[in-house]
Amino acid sequence: MNGLEEKIIPLTLLPYGKTGEIVEINGGHCLLSRLQSMGFMQGESIKKMNNNSFGPQMCYIKGCRYGIGRGMADKIYVKYKDETK
Repeated sequence: MNGLEEKIIPLTLLPYGKTGEIVEINGGHCLLSRLQSMGFMQGESIKKMNNNSFGPQMCYIKGCRYGIGRGMADKIYVKYKDETK
């Protein structure tokens, strides 16, 4: 076993500096349209750029840095390989 455990977690729980793959976005039509226009789509790689518990969640996707609200980030689920196990 290689010591990696794969998890699916909300973007808000992705550790600072780590990269995950978007697997699902739970939201209505308006949220999906807004996120897709910024490049947030299933299968895209996303990197967490800050460690804020409150306020905007900064992330890097498709060559751009975005700040999105915590509520919005809670609806984006990412696949993340946890190296601590």
